[in-house]
Amino acid sequence: MNKTDRVICILPLAHIFQLVIELIGFYWGACHCYANPKTLTSVSCKNCLGDMMVFKPTFMPAVGAIWEALKKGLLVQISLLPRASQKIFWNAYNAKVALTSRRHHRSNALSSAIDGLVFKKVRAFTGGCLKLTLNGGSGISVETQKFLTQVLGAPMLIGYGLTETTANTCLMDPKLFEYGCCGSIAASITMKLIDVPESGYFAKNNQGEIIIKGSAITVGYYKNEEETKKAFSHGDGWFSTGDIGEFLPNGDLKLIDRRKNMIKNLNGEYIALEKLESIYKANPVIGNVCCYADEYKHKPLAIISPNEPVVKKMARDLGIVKSANEAALSELIKEDKLCIEITKTVIDTGKKHGLNGFELIEAVVLVDDEWTPENGYVSAAQKLQRKKILASVWDRVQKLSGEPVI
Repeated sequence: MNKTDRVICILPLAHIFQLVIELIGFYWGACHCYANPKTLTSVSCKNCLGDMMVFKPTFMPAVGAIWEALKKGLLVQISLLPRASQKIFWNAYNAKVALTSRRHHRSNALSSAIDGLVFKKVRAFTGGCLKLTLNGGSGISVETQKFLTQVLGAPMLIGYGLTETTANTCLMDPKLFEYGCCGSIAASITMKLIDVPESGYFAKNNQGEIIIKGSAITVGYYKNEEETKKAFSHGDGWFSTGDIGEFLPNGDLKLIDRRKNMIKNLNGEYIALEKLESIYKANPVIGNVCCYADEYKHKPLAIISPNEPVVKKMARDLGIVKSANEAALSELIKEDKLCIEITKTVIDTGKKHGLNGFELIEAVVLVDDEWTPENGYVSAAQKLQRKKILASVWDRVQKLSGEPVI
């Protein structure tokens, strides 16, 4: 980052990830733009351009939910192209993926030609100047990371950190780019993995819960001795993150699970809700998703805030309505035929990403509310408020319990 860079800021200023990025940008003299997820792209704007097209950022930090929304916005634009142009795009994309290695994703001459001839118009959707993107704060599927890296021509680096670690844990080096991992450990901290036997993770296999200590780590929670004791229960300044990680042969860290939101199902198998959500979000029908599981069920349910244009088109294709324009989302979410079709597509997404049978959803509950910080269904950092979401549809969840949709 330097004085010529333009950083687009989407996350709330209190988010530790955003705060650190801002401070680094100020140090280097970069220009900052404060944007809104609602006006980030031109898809959601009327009679004006989206923030990215106006500002033309070179660097963009964001969380998984925003990247998934951006990907879906790009896919909408691609779907509006003539059929022949769509075929050219996807053939070019698949060719570039095959041509480029994980590390040298844009070094191949032919892939550069594809960038200039095919992806240039798509990149204009984000301003056309991105050099680097950075995901932090929540997980993202490898499929989405790969798609945005290749199409935007800007490697998506994945970082890992927490408020308690001052966002200071791991970050991928652009020169050592890999998909799906968080990069090497920061020099200011020490990290180790500890056994989580109930979930089958053992440090001897380079897997386990991540615990950290160092000068960047908090000394405790303000006026909350009970939570402080829980977080530092291993003694000697070791902080428990609640995240399950794996050390790769090159020393990089890969996040593979989340201990906090792991639920034991009826068969005694552990289901990691956040892992499922990061995978299912890749499905174009999903605007946002909250998975629910408990000890009385074999499989999880998915509470879905749908991508309205995609759902309306699906309803039209299924013959539920004659025209997508006449469909009211509040009525469509009650259609069993639509719920069954959405359940099938979400299961297909899970299978495509290698989920186990017990991790595939049993049914879906559709809602017509968009989850926003304003209505309290997500935090300002886009984290799900699970209790409130579940309470809003609890009667429908109970009705589906033990009654698979398909």
